[in-house]
Amino acid sequence: MHDVQVLVLRPALTKGLAVLAAAIVATAGIVAAILAGDAPPVFALIVGVPFAALILLALGALLRTRITLTPDELIEQGLFSRKRRPRTQIAEVLQAAIIVPKEPTARACSS
Repeated sequence: MHDVQVLVLRPALTKGLAVLAAAIVATAGIVAAILAGDAPPVFALIVGVPFAALILLALGALLRTRITLTPDELIEQGLFSRKRRPRTQIAEVLQAAIIVPKEPTARACSS
């Protein structure tokens, strides 16, 4: 049995969480300013609910988005979609920078 190599590329979790934290703080600040001001409280809901939904969608995208390269195909996984392409359709790789963790995680070791 031969060893199958699979490459999985994911967004940087720390950078994504930092952006989401900034979005949460900004949303909370806007909602707090609305509630502290003279505007009716319903405006806080009008602003807060869509921002909260966008933050949840961004979190889901951060956790689910990945590109997987197997010996046979390229798989692009998004929040709501999955696209599979045979490797024969890949024309070229322009640039790739891979940062390997210093210590492998338990999930990476088990594959």
